[in-house]
Order: sequence, then structure tokens, then C-alpha cells
Amino acid sequence: MANIYSNLFFNQPISILDSTASSLSSASLFLYGGATVQGNSNLFTTNISGLTTITDSTEATNDTTAALVVYGGIGTKNNLYVKGNAVISGSLTAGSFAVQDLIASSITASNILVNTKVSSASFYAPLATISNIVATAFSTGSIDATGMTIGTILATLQISAGNIYSVSASSGSLDLSTGLTSASAYITGLLRATHDSNTLGNLYTTAGNVGINNTAPSYTVDVTGEMRVSNSITTSTLLASTSVSSGQINATNATISNIVSTNLSSGNFAVTDLSATNITASNILVNTKVSSASFYAPLATISNVVATDISSGSLNVTDVTAASIFANTQVSSASFYAPLATISNVVATATSTGTLNVTDVTAASIFANTQVSSASFYAPLATISNIVATAMSSGSLNVTDVTAASIFANTQVSSASFYAPLATISNIVATAMSSGSLNVTDVTAASIFANTQVSSASFYAPLATISNIVATAMSSGSLNVTDVTAASIFANTQVSSASVYAPLATISNIVSTASSSGTLNVTTGVTSGTLLAINTDDATGVATGGSLTVLGGAAVSKKLYVGTSLYANTRNITPSLGDIWSELSFSASNNQSSAADVTDFVFDNAVVRAFHTMVSITIVRSVGGNLYANFELKGIQKGSGWVVNSSYVGDYTGIVFSITASGQIQYTSTNQLSWTSSTMKFRGYTTSV
Repeated sequence: MANIYSNLFFNQPISILDSTASSLSSASLFLYGGATVQGNSNLFTTNISGLTTITDSTEATNDTTAALVVYGGIGTKNNLYVKGNAVISGSLTAGSFAVQDLIASSITASNILVNTKVSSASFYAPLATISNIVATAFSTGSIDATGMTIGTILATLQISAGNIYSVSASSGSLDLSTGLTSASAYITGLLRATHDSNTLGNLYTTAGNVGINNTAPSYTVDVTGEMRVSNSITTSTLLASTSVSSGQINATNATISNIVSTNLSSGNFAVTDLSATNITASNILVNTKVSSASFYAPLATISNVVATDISSGSLNVTDVTAASIFANTQVSSASFYAPLATISNVVATATSTGTLNVTDVTAASIFANTQVSSASFYAPLATISNIVATAMSSGSLNVTDVTAASIFANTQVSSASFYAPLATISNIVATAMSSGSLNVTDVTAASIFANTQVSSASFYAPLATISNIVATAMSSGSLNVTDVTAASIFANTQVSSASVYAPLATISNIVSTASSSGTLNVTTGVTSGTLLAINTDDATGVATGGSLTVLGGAAVSKKLYVGTSLYANTRNITPSLGDIWSELSFSASNNQSSAADVTDFVFDNAVVRAFHTMVSITIVRSVGGNLYANFELKGIQKGSGWVVNSSYVGDYTGIVFSITASGQIQYTSTNQLSWTSSTMKFRGYTTSV
């Protein structure tokens, strides 16, 4: 075939769908001659998304001889890597300048400004002013500086300086053979002083002793003046020649042979065991307890005494609260209050008290002029002429005549004759009760047998079995029964029941919040707020609808949810789980250079094997007319990931689609002049994994 050489002119974009990889002998676009792109605006910018390789090996010797010659500047958003030498004839300005080796005979500059750091094995700048030097290891014969701020200084020989100022200096070992003069020195490690006597302010060391405000210490630590300890002092023995003054002294196991004090004042005096021969004090306050073989405090006021055994000739107290008090001889008290006490025996010729409050009293005779008030009163053989009580509770009360405003019996009242015309009795249990008339407000009974009639304003018998109710007219505000069998029930207002069974009834109107029925057969219609059919049978045809069968048409004015399959004209029209059945819309951005997600345009890897979608694009421009395109996207999920194919008809919109490894559809877009908006509308169907 003869070769035809001719100029080609295109006023539309050229899309080359061939995917041949680029090499020196083949490519999707292969030019034997040069390529020139003319233009000075974004409309003629050449965008290269892949790797650009220039195989020309011409060495760069000047600004006109090289494999790549650029007459303008070069801008790069990422690193610039130069394998050979970089020759810069002008100035160098860099946010970060990183090289493996910088070799230069000399660098002469009036000013070198480095924002971050200079890293060099050797750095010589005798006249340089450097605001900050940060180095892991810095080795030099001599450093001449006016002021230095350094985290760590390591000098193997010496540091010679007129003045060293450090806010926070840290050193493993500081050896000052000649001396150190400093307004302030803070040392966290080892401080070694070679002289026998050393002075640090008011701290003096001599022959292994340390003196504080004491130039000639005779003890290991010798303090002249007061010593204040904010936390604690731990010692086997604490010897105070004169006194110990402290806000709090905690000595868990201390044994103090004698405490002699004109005045002992303490906010809190806490000890585990206090062993003392004699304690004499105007006031002793103990929060927890005092344990002593002998305790003598004739004038003491003690709020609480807890003791297993107290033996005393005489105990004179105002108030005593104790779990147990044992007195061999007697207890003499103007008032004796022991609500929980167990007293084995009280022997008294005459006991006179305003109030005697006890739990259990056993006595041959109790004579009370006024009254006896007790939560429980047990007197099986007592003869009591008169009992007047507001509330009396007894296991058994055997009396001849009882006159009381109210009798409350938890268990039972047994009597041959019971007359209580105004009584309110919560419960009556009787084998046989005969009465001309029984007038009660509320009756709760397992069984009520009335020979003649029961007349009541309200009759409540939730478990009653009534063999027959005969009434010409029965009027009741509320009739609560379990089962009713009647030829006719007429209710003017309503019938409220958990279950209504009326197979032959004609009911003009049923208003129900929740109605449950095996079969509901109505002629006119059903109006219901909520209709719940609990039958779980599945539908098998138009005449067997499971829990709901509609023989006529059906209209649903709002959403309809179908749990499993949807059939129409005997065909299953249920969409696949990954389908985009309803049309979705998305507003795209202009000049979107990096791939961005199209919202809700995604296919789940665990659900979708392949998809076929339709996407319409409308780009509105204020100048130049609108753009319209219809894209068809096809995708398949292979073992290595997703593969997508895109084609369109209509205008060139500059929009390119792609897909992520997780099945998310993304897009990029070019810069459209006079752009107002970009709208995508899409839908699609899928096949499952």
C-alpha cells in the first residue's frame, strides 16, 4: 500500500482508544517527526498524565546545550531529583534543600538564610552570624559566640567562656576542678566536689557531714533553724530534745516513753495503738476509739463509747448509746432509753416512768395508770378490763364483747356472732355466712352465692363464673367480663374487649386501635388507623395472598415496601440488590483535576459482578450555549479488580469517569469557560456475584 502524506486538520477533540504501551518503536500515538503545540492559554495546555521519558543523552554544558532545553522556567509540585551535578549560575531559593553530598571549593555569600536546618559533616563560616544551630553531634576546635542557646553541650576537653547562661542545663557529670561561680545552678545528676569543705550558698559540707545554715556540721545532716517537710519523714527513731511542732504527725508503730508538754495542739492526732501510763489533759478528742485497760476521766464528755467489757465502780453519764450494757449491781438513771436492748431481768418494787418503750416485756403483772403503747402486745393469760387502741394487731384476740371504731385483722376474725353495721372489712372468708342484708362497698371473693339477688352500683368479678344473668334491662358504666354468651348485646356507647367473638352478629360500626381476628368479613368497608395481619403465610398467587388477599384493584398513595420478591403478570420483576432502579442526581464541579466520588454511584464488591448504567450530563454555561452528553458505562469485577468502559454521544463535556477498587464511580472535569453548573442523572442494572 502506498504511503499517503497529507496535512490533517481537526476542530474537534481526538480520542485515541488504543492502549498500546509506549516504547521506542511503538505507541498509541507515534510521530516520526517533531510535534509543536501553539497556544498561550489553558485551552492549549498539554497535559501528560503518564511517565515522560526523553532518551536523548546529550550532556548539559550550558543553557542551550542539553537533552531538554526549556526557554522558560520549570515549576514542579514535588521533588526534583538530579543524579549528576547541578550547576546554578543564578541564585538558589529553596523551602527545603536536601543533597546527599554538597562538594564545593568555597561558598561565598553575603547572606545565607536557612529556614529549617543545615546538615553538614564540616561547616566553616568564621564571620557568619547564625541565629540557631541544632546538631546531634558538633565537633570543632573552637567556638567563638556571643550568645548560644543549646539543648545539650558535649565538650571532651574544655569550655572556656566569659559567661555561660543556661535556663535548663542537663549534664551526666560536671567536673569543675577550679571552681564554679553562679547565681543559680540546678543539677539533676551527679555533683562531685573534690574539696573536703565546700560551700554552696548556705549549704556547707565538711568531712562527710552536711550543714544547712551551719558552717561546722557535727551530724550527717545538721540544720540550724527550722526544718519544714511538706510530704513526710520516714525514720526508725525521731529524737527531739526540745519539742516537735507539726500540723500532722503520723507514727504508725511509734513507742514514746513520755510526752511532757505544756500545751499539745494538733489538728488531727491519728495513731494505730496508743500505749501510755498516764494521760492528763483538759480535753481529748478521739474520732474513732480509745482502747485502755483503765480509763479515768471524771469530768470528760465522751460522745460515743464502744467497748466489749467496761468495769467501773460508778459510771455517771448523761446519754449512753451502746449495743450492750452489763451492770452487776444496778443502773440508776433519771431516764433510760434502750430501743433495741435485751434485758434478762428487771426487778423493781415500783417502776415509775413517764414513758416505758420496750420491745418485749414478760411480767406476772403490769399495772399502767394511763396507757400501754406497744407495736406488739402478748398477754395470753391477762385479764384487761378495757382496751382503747387506734390500731391493734394480734395473732389471736379472744374477747367477749368488743366495741371499736375500727378493727384491723391481718389474718382472720372468728366469732359466732359479728355485728358491725358501719365496718369496712377488706376481706371476709367464711364457710357459710347467713345474713338478711349485706351492705358493702367492695367485695372480693372466690365465690359469692346469693339465693335471691345481688344489687350493686358496680359489680366487678374478673374471675367469676355466673351461670345465668336474667335482666329486663341492665345498665352499667362499665361491664368487665371474660366470656359473654347472649342472644343480643346492645351497647349505646362502646364495647371494649381483648377478644370479641360474634360469628352471627351484625355490628353497624367497629372502631378499634388494634383488632386481631382469624377472619374479618365485612360488607361495606373497613376504616382503620393501622391494620396488622400477623399471619406469616407466603403468597403463591393472585387468589392466595397469604395474610392479605385483595380480589379487586388496590391503590397505594405512599411508599410500598416488599420484603422478598415482587411479581407482575406471573413474572418476577424483583430488582437485583445492586441495581440503581430509581433515577439519582448529582451536581458535579468544574475543573475537578483530581478524581472525586459521584455520590451514591457505587457498586458493592460483595454483591455486584457486572453493571450497565446510563448517565446523562447537562452543563449550563452563561456564554457559548449549554453542553449535553449521554454516557454509557459498563463495568466488570474481575479477580484483579474492576474494569470499566466508557462511551458517549453528544457534546464533548471534558468529563472522564473512573472506578476505585471498592466499586465507587469517580470523575474528573476540565475547566469550562462561563460555567454555571454541571448535573449528572444516572440509573443502572446489575448482575450479582
